[in-house]
Amino acid sequence: MDINTMAKQMKLWFSLEERYMKNVEIQFLSIFLNDLKTKKFALGSFFVIHNGL
Repeated sequence: MDINTMAKQMKLWFSLEERYMKNVEIQFLSIFLNDLKTKKFALGSFFVIHNGL
């Protein structure tokens, strides 16, 4: 295998890895935000119920 082929493969691998990392970050962020929304909602309903009693 010559240097050019290796360079092309490395470039492809890096771009794939970069794309994968970005996707992971986006997924993590959306999970984190969903978790935050859920907690806020749970707290909100707790206060509503608590004040209703």
